[in-house]
Amino acid sequence: MIWMRKIRPGLRRLVSGALALALAAHVFGAFPLVSLGAPTSRIEGVDYTRIKENEQLKLPVTIGFGEVNFDRAELVNGKTLTPEEVDEEIRRVMNAFTFVDFDGVSQVMTSGRLNYMKDVYRRAASVKGDYVKGFDAAAMARLMGMLLGFDPAKGWSELGVFAAGKLNDIILGFLGGPIGLANALASLGLSISTQVIDSAGELFRMYEQNLVCREALFYYLLEEQFYQRCNDAIADRERREGSDDWKIKCNQMVWKNSTVFDVASQQYWQLTCDLTKDFDYGGGDPMDWSGRYTGTMKLDIWNDCSTFDETFLDNVFLSKKLAFYALTSAMLFKDQTDTPTKLTKSLTDGQFEIHLDRSNGIGGELTWYFDLKGFRDESQFLMSHKVVGTIKNSVFDEQGIFRFSTSNAYGEADAAWQFLFNGVVESGNKSIGIMEYEYDTKVGAWAVTPAGFQVGRGDGGEDVSWSIMRDHDVWKDLKNGSSIEIKYDTDVNAAKKKE
Repeated sequence: MIWMRKIRPGLRRLVSGALALALAAHVFGAFPLVSLGAPTSRIEGVDYTRIKENEQLKLPVTIGFGEVNFDRAELVNGKTLTPEEVDEEIRRVMNAFTFVDFDGVSQVMTSGRLNYMKDVYRRAASVKGDYVKGFDAAAMARLMGMLLGFDPAKGWSELGVFAAGKLNDIILGFLGGPIGLANALASLGLSISTQVIDSAGELFRMYEQNLVCREALFYYLLEEQFYQRCNDAIADRERREGSDDWKIKCNQMVWKNSTVFDVASQQYWQLTCDLTKDFDYGGGDPMDWSGRYTGTMKLDIWNDCSTFDETFLDNVFLSKKLAFYALTSAMLFKDQTDTPTKLTKSLTDGQFEIHLDRSNGIGGELTWYFDLKGFRDESQFLMSHKVVGTIKNSVFDEQGIFRFSTSNAYGEADAAWQFLFNGVVESGNKSIGIMEYEYDTKVGAWAVTPAGFQVGRGDGGEDVSWSIMRDHDVWKDLKNGSSIEIKYDTDVNAAKKKE
């Protein structure tokens, strides 16, 4: 068959997956393939979600510490295009973009035509069928692309000058109607269900029988070519006007679930960096960002320790891992602290340095690993808890006080034990610990009797210094490697080759 001879070597491998992509929406009604919205435009009618602005001059960067990633960092050229400059290129393409419309008249692209195309897509989507919920120009374009032997990912420029009549003749004269289309699909030797073939045939019938569907397909292909030309023109200008002033910038906060001494705690990370390329590895090409970058990097980490404070008595002091738990058979304990715990770490390097060479990347990604040895580390674990214990099942209340009154005397007695704790940073600022630093016993009484006021007190205190608990994992992500990852176009000369 003539259509089979037109399929290029290797394209057959694309057909099965692409056909499923093209027709799944129509078989199952999963999603629309043509955007019918009208995004806010600087130039009326232009869909700016399809315009690639500064993609050569702003590259995505991810800076990671263990499992914590800052994915909004950027490698930025010193001369990015302004919105006004981007619009200049779009207008230039519009003025030069010609095509032959359905009435046989040569046209140029205008805002009015772009808006009219959106209206055509809406009207075509209202054409219903038994298998297809509405005509979808994108699905039809992909289907024809496969059968005509064009890779849909590379556009339709090989069909020649855009002329509605020419496109219509190619499609209608190619297969001879839905039956020819079904035979063509079947001859591909793929496992294609009858329902998919019927849906493809129905798309073809819609196209054959409805002018608005023919318009929708033509305009869809026209738009694809138009936006491709706009993006090519923008990329060419970026390359011409880009400078050799490259920077890596980041100012982002992320958070993760963490623990402080096994108590749930939200952990926040804030990264700021401003690195400038001060030595070139790109051979003088201003568009090649390869080089040495130096500057400041600062990482701040802090924890929300509110749950830790609220549950300190049960999860720390009365933990079964500690000896205090054994006292619960004879004593009642209460945490009398209302000072919030503060756990922070600040890492700063004012002379941070990395070396990036895009020629060392793999598959469009370059990763530079670094350590934190040169960073100034300021870490704090400010914690102060006082736990008071009183005798259980006794005349003393929860505050350790016993009040009494008789016919000839009254007064009160108190008996309580105090345990005082604070926080420390240990192991070269890699872990934190809880220290017991004081233990007090307070026993006393006073009374008013016929003989007068009587008082007696016996206070006993002891300064201690021992660690009751350590947490080696609170900053564990800093132990698991740090990296900067850049994603980029694998062919630095791609734009130049187009010239």
